[in-house]
Amino acid sequence: MALASGRFMMPVSASISAWAKELSMSSGAKRLSNSIEALIASIMASGPVENRPPHILFEDFFDMKTPFKGLTNFSTFVVLYTAFSLCANTVLSEVNKFSILEEFKVGEMKKLILHETPKALSEEVFYKPNGDPVILESFSESLTLVNFWATWCAPCLKEMPSLSNLQKIKGGKNFNVVTIATMRNSPKSVDKFFEKMSIDNLIKYQDPKGHLARSLKVAGLPLTILINRDSKEVARFIGDADWSSPQAVKLLEKAIEIEMQN
Repeated sequence: MALASGRFMMPVSASISAWAKELSMSSGAKRLSNSIEALIASIMASGPVENRPPHILFEDFFDMKTPFKGLTNFSTFVVLYTAFSLCANTVLSEVNKFSILEEFKVGEMKKLILHETPKALSEEVFYKPNGDPVILESFSESLTLVNFWATWCAPCLKEMPSLSNLQKIKGGKNFNVVTIATMRNSPKSVDKFFEKMSIDNLIKYQDPKGHLARSLKVAGLPLTILINRDSKEVARFIGDADWSSPQAVKLLEKAIEIEMQN
């Protein structure tokens, strides 16, 4: 009898077991292949934006299937990147603006605390000699050194003449010294002290109940803060100092230079 012919032949009994095993392996491999293919398809599918892998998001920017879509998305990407860069540069500029002053912290000025980022000022009011209210933002036209003091504070009285001298040396359009008598200081006692020390170039501001001082976390006197033209605190000095010393003047001259460059 002629053997059956054709593309496939029935396996002989000796290889039926192997043939069945081969079919089983092929079926398992197929199932595995289908799973992998499904996974790949899932990865490649766009789906909801929040579920898209990173490569899909970037792919969308350069999708050229629709006329001008890739160009539009690419333009959007460029605009967003540019905006981010500008914002980042602005922040870095603000953070590092006065960092160079570290090199000028010599002598007493070593105690000057330079903030990593400028700090917002309090909006608490204090008062002019005539009783009119004022806030720190009123001094935004220049770099300003603000000193908190009291007539009953010995170190404060010691450093006050140097603040007056500093105002004489550097006071003007770009820099000014502001002294604020905080807590219990009668106007008469302030007048008496200024007269005794022949100080006539500093306005006698007062914070009678200490609201401003407390809002700025002034824990002791004297305390001095440096305010930029954006009305933010950029540095703080705790304790008294000779503010008209060569070291202090040099540091403040550099601070003025930095502020005027921006």
